[in-house]
Amino acid sequence: MQRYNVVHVFIIKKQFSNKQKEQYAINMPLLQIGELANSLSDEYKTKRNEIPWRSIIDLRHRVVHGYGALKMENIWNIVTVEVPPLLAILEEDFTAMNGEEND
Repeated sequence: MQRYNVVHVFIIKKQFSNKQKEQYAINMPLLQIGELANSLSDEYKTKRNEIPWRSIIDLRHRVVHGYGALKMENIWNIVTVEVPPLLAILEEDFTAMNGEEND
């Protein structure tokens, strides 16, 4: 599993809000997370129904197609508050699946 640990992009919030290069650096992994979420099986998404799959995929669409301006305050919140628990869940599941394959 390729890690998109966008939280480890060390950008001060003020710099992030004012610099387009840093914003693009954060938006690309969010786009990729949305792409990957869209490719997951319905079975897995149902199993992990606590994850807001539709919102993740919709964010991908907004990043790609520019459906309305992205509010960088919201993107900052997603990256710093919402992505870390999502990554923890996915890493746990991935580790468990790899353990089952190696048994």
